[in-house]
Amino acid sequence: RGLWAGPRPQRVITVPTCSNCNNGTSGDDQYFRNVLAIWQNIDHPEAKRVCEGPMKRSFGYDRGLLEKLLRGRTTRPKMTPNGLYLGGKPFFLLDVQSMNRSLCKIVLGLFYAARSHILPPTHGLHLCVSPDKKMLGDWLEMTKGMCPEQNFGDDVFVWRFSGDAEDPNLTFWMLAFYQKVAFFAATLPSEELAEPEEPIE
Repeated sequence: RGLWAGPRPQRVITVPTCSNCNNGTSGDDQYFRNVLAIWQNIDHPEAKRVCEGPMKRSFGYDRGLLEKLLRGRTTRPKMTPNGLYLGGKPFFLLDVQSMNRSLCKIVLGLFYAARSHILPPTHGLHLCVSPDKKMLGDWLEMTKGMCPEQNFGDDVFVWRFSGDAEDPNLTFWMLAFYQKVAFFAATLPSEELAEPEEPIE
């Protein structure tokens, strides 16, 4: 719900959750929202409203949120494809663990809505926040077999997924925010889960 500055769309998904999951990641959810709202080249009107409204207000009462968002900030050269220098470009380190906790909650909620049961302990969640070129190609290939785009009535957050006919707990997901930022996820048998990703910039 933090992705919207004002009233949320009328279409919502409600899933059961424990108090720890619902309230224990509120800091992560704020960080997740803030990162998406200032992501490179984001020009979505709702993201701008988030920046000017709830995000700006949160920095006023919790300076730590701003410090966390700007952790490891630095400037690096910005170059054209032809090698021309365009000046400095700001970078900051992502707190991938915090991002993953919010993404995990989102995907598990969507999984429950799609399958009408929680993900069993025989399976786990793999999140792909920073795919390399080959991995991105593999994920994009998977999207060809995914269901049509689903949303809450607007384009702030949309998702698609596909499943396996023999294993209903095996699923693949694409999540897109503000029409610019996309993440991929999969619910896989526990023995197939990869090592967690390293922090990225």
